[in-house]
Amino acid sequence: YNNAAIEDKNKVTSSTLSFINERLKSLSEELGVAEKNVESYKSANRITDISAQSQVFMQSVQQNDADLSKVNIQLSVLKNLETYVQNEQGKLPSMLGIDDPTLLALVSQLGEAELRKASLLQTIPETNPIVNSINDQIKALKSAITQSIQNLKSGLLVTQQQLQDKNSTFESVIQKVPSKERGLLDVMRQQDIKNT
Repeated sequence: YNNAAIEDKNKVTSSTLSFINERLKSLSEELGVAEKNVESYKSANRITDISAQSQVFMQSVQQNDADLSKVNIQLSVLKNLETYVQNEQGKLPSMLGIDDPTLLALVSQLGEAELRKASLLQTIPETNPIVNSINDQIKALKSAITQSIQNLKSGLLVTQQQLQDKNSTFESVIQKVPSKERGLLDVMRQQDIKNT
């Protein structure tokens, strides 16, 4: 029983770990390319650094990009959760980046209910009233999760639009920067997005 309980907890943790590993693998490759681009650009244009004014501006751009990246990850996690709830197959997805306590509590309860059902099905048939009761609980939890996802998603989409609008404003400011420095800002920004 102890081993089974540990194994159940490991299943939940492994989905978060595999999500992180996949992201790290692709991002580390992309970061390597972005760093090489910065190096090549500086070398080709004989630029050592950007001006103080551009540095201050770059910090604002970096913060906006970081916020947008965070929102995009949250939307991606919500999409994975939505797919899981609708399809009822695969592992419960990672909730990495989601900080809504209501949704986190619902997902935790769903995970526990599904583990309890899987454990019971090892000793009793699907038709048993206890299993039916857990099925009803799982159905109610999935419905509540779907509603919570919709609420959270609508808020995140508004935030995403605001950050994208801010980025458009930044883009127009970047156009006014001298061309060589603008090119360096672009490649440095890509590097920073991957690094963040």
